[in-house]
Amino acid sequence: MEEQKKEIDDMEQNIEPEKESKEKQPVPNRSLILWVCAGGYLLYTGYTLCKNVLAGAEDSSWGFFVAGAVFVVLGAVLVFLAIKNYNDKAKAEREAQEKAEASEEVDEQEEK
Repeated sequence: MEEQKKEIDDMEQNIEPEKESKEKQPVPNRSLILWVCAGGYLLYTGYTLCKNVLAGAEDSSWGFFVAGAVFVVLGAVLVFLAIKNYNDKAKAEREAQEKAEASEEVDEQEEK
């Protein structure tokens, strides 16, 4: 009975670090590029819809204006999140590199 509890505890300990590593994985650059492209397209489309309604273009209604405003907001959010995630990823890489350099310096000093 105790052996089974130990095995279960060992398995739980092995699962927890995997969950943490999955949560901390940065967003791939391809996804960030896609977010920027999609956000830019939504910004452009939303701006065009709103501009046409305000200019009084034919077959444009206030429903298009509302849709354009929603597109602008969604596009801005996508672009903002992509830039924020890219900056977070770059910051994490810089910190990892600084830690590696610091540990190398400590190792060199210990060898002397």
